[in-house]
Amino acid sequence: MPNNAINKFTGQLILLSAILGLVSLIAYLVLPRISPAMPFLLLFIMSVTLLMHRYLLQSSVKKNNQFINRFLMMTTFKLVGYLGLITAYALINREDAVPFTVTFLAYYFIYSVFEVTSLLKYLKKSN
Repeated sequence: MPNNAINKFTGQLILLSAILGLVSLIAYLVLPRISPAMPFLLLFIMSVTLLMHRYLLQSSVKKNNQFINRFLMMTTFKLVGYLGLITAYALINREDAVPFTVTFLAYYFIYSVFEVTSLLKYLKKSN
């Protein structure tokens, strides 16, 4: 397993999460309709991103076909899981459904771009 790449990614992920946390705190104080679940979303998506990235880096050591299959499989599981979480939360907390979904999608896109960019850099460097 490429430990150096995982350690570097973890440090960058923590920095990104701290910046997002600060921006989210400011948004929470300024904007009236921000989901109170925001800090939990940040930690949850950060954790899932770290676990998925770690798994994909382990897969990249093997054949390219295996990496591609695992990347697609993990992305599908992640999307279905996230959709289930958003749906369950929206059904339980109807009044917070829209702010929760908007916050979730914002975090999801930011972390996804960060993760894919990091993976591409690592794969280009290792090939």
